[in-house]
Amino acid sequence: LGAGGVALLEALGIEAETARAMLAPLLRGTLDHFTQRAPRDALTGPLARRDVDAIGAHLAAIARHAPDFLPVYAALTRATAIWLPWTEAERAALEETLSRGPAPRR
Repeated sequence: LGAGGVALLEALGIEAETARAMLAPLLRGTLDHFTQRAPRDALTGPLARRDVDAIGAHLAAIARHAPDFLPVYAALTRATAIWLPWTEAERAALEETLSRGPAPRR
Protein backbone atom coordinates (compact mmCIF):
# COMPACT_ATOMS: atom_id res chain seq x y z
CA LEU A 1 0.00 0.00 0.00
CA GLY A 2 2.86 2.41 0.72
CA ALA A 3 5.22 2.79 -2.22
CA GLY A 4 2.96 0.93 -4.65
CA GLY A 5 -0.02 3.03 -3.63
CA VAL A 6 1.91 6.25 -4.15
CA ALA A 7 3.14 5.06 -7.55
CA LEU A 8 -0.38 4.11 -8.59
CA LEU A 9 -1.80 7.46 -7.52
CA GLU A 10 1.06 9.25 -9.30
CA ALA A 11 0.08 7.33 -12.45
CA LEU A 12 -3.34 8.91 -12.02
CA GLY A 13 -1.76 12.37 -11.95
CA ILE A 14 -1.71 12.91 -8.17
CA GLU A 15 1.45 14.42 -6.72
CA ALA A 16 3.48 12.16 -4.42
CA GLU A 17 2.99 14.34 -1.33
CA THR A 18 -0.78 14.39 -1.83
CA ALA A 19 -0.80 10.64 -2.50
CA ARG A 20 1.05 9.99 0.77
CA ALA A 21 -1.44 12.19 2.64
CA MET A 22 -4.32 10.27 1.06
CA LEU A 23 -2.86 6.87 1.89
CA ALA A 24 -1.70 7.61 5.44
CA PRO A 25 -5.15 7.10 7.04
CA LEU A 26 -5.52 3.80 5.18
CA LEU A 27 -2.14 2.61 6.41
CA ARG A 28 -2.92 3.67 9.98
CA GLY A 29 -6.30 1.94 9.83
CA THR A 30 -4.73 -1.21 8.45
CA LEU A 31 -2.15 -1.26 11.23
CA ASP A 32 -4.83 -0.64 13.88
CA HIS A 33 -6.97 -3.48 12.53
CA PHE A 34 -3.98 -5.79 12.30
CA THR A 35 -2.88 -5.17 15.88
CA GLN A 36 -6.40 -5.62 17.27
CA ARG A 37 -7.65 -8.62 15.28
CA ALA A 38 -6.52 -11.80 13.64
CA PRO A 39 -5.12 -11.00 10.17
CA ARG A 40 -8.07 -12.58 8.39
CA ASP A 41 -10.50 -10.55 10.49
CA ALA A 42 -8.52 -7.33 10.02
CA LEU A 43 -9.04 -7.23 6.28
CA THR A 44 -11.25 -4.51 4.86
CA GLY A 45 -12.22 -3.63 1.30
CA PRO A 46 -13.77 -5.59 -1.55
CA LEU A 47 -12.26 -8.95 -0.61
CA ALA A 48 -13.56 -8.68 2.93
CA ARG A 49 -16.98 -7.70 1.54
CA ARG A 50 -16.88 -10.46 -1.09
CA ASP A 51 -17.41 -7.73 -3.69
CA VAL A 52 -16.16 -9.26 -6.92
CA ASP A 53 -17.81 -6.46 -8.94
CA ALA A 54 -15.64 -3.88 -7.16
CA ILE A 55 -12.56 -5.98 -7.91
CA GLY A 56 -13.57 -5.97 -11.58
CA ALA A 57 -13.95 -2.18 -11.42
CA HIS A 58 -10.48 -1.94 -9.87
CA LEU A 59 -9.08 -4.01 -12.72
CA ALA A 60 -10.70 -1.70 -15.28
CA ALA A 61 -9.39 1.45 -13.57
CA ILE A 62 -5.89 0.03 -13.24
CA ALA A 63 -5.90 -1.09 -16.89
CA ARG A 64 -6.89 2.41 -17.94
CA HIS A 65 -4.49 4.38 -15.76
CA ALA A 66 -1.62 2.11 -14.70
CA PRO A 67 -1.64 -1.17 -16.64
CA ASP A 68 1.75 -2.25 -15.30
CA PHE A 69 0.03 -2.77 -11.93
CA LEU A 70 -2.48 -5.33 -13.24
CA PRO A 71 -0.34 -8.42 -12.57
CA VAL A 72 0.53 -7.14 -9.08
CA TYR A 73 -3.11 -6.43 -8.22
CA ALA A 74 -4.21 -9.86 -9.45
CA ALA A 75 -1.39 -11.65 -7.61
CA LEU A 76 -2.03 -9.84 -4.32
CA THR A 77 -5.77 -10.42 -4.63
CA ARG A 78 -5.26 -14.14 -5.20
CA ALA A 79 -2.74 -14.41 -2.37
CA THR A 80 -5.05 -12.64 0.07
CA ALA A 81 -8.13 -14.62 -0.97
CA ILE A 82 -6.45 -17.87 0.06
CA TRP A 83 -7.10 -17.06 3.72
CA LEU A 84 -10.70 -15.98 3.36
CA PRO A 85 -13.63 -18.25 4.22
CA TRP A 86 -15.24 -17.98 0.80
CA THR A 87 -17.43 -20.63 -0.78
CA GLU A 88 -16.19 -22.47 -3.85
CA ALA A 89 -18.65 -20.48 -5.97
CA GLU A 90 -17.27 -17.19 -4.62
CA ARG A 91 -13.71 -18.33 -5.29
CA ALA A 92 -14.66 -19.35 -8.82
CA ALA A 93 -16.27 -15.95 -9.46
CA LEU A 94 -13.17 -14.18 -8.17
CA GLU A 95 -10.86 -16.30 -10.30
CA GLU A 96 -13.04 -15.74 -13.37
CA THR A 97 -12.89 -11.98 -12.81
CA LEU A 98 -9.12 -11.99 -12.31
CA SER A 99 -8.49 -14.30 -15.28
CA ARG A 100 -10.79 -12.34 -17.55
CA GLY A 101 -9.04 -9.11 -16.69
CA PRO A 102 -10.56 -5.69 -17.12
CA ALA A 103 -13.76 -5.25 -19.07
CA PRO A 104 -13.32 -3.56 -22.43
CA ARG A 105 -13.82 0.19 -22.40
CA ARG A 106 -17.05 1.46 -23.88
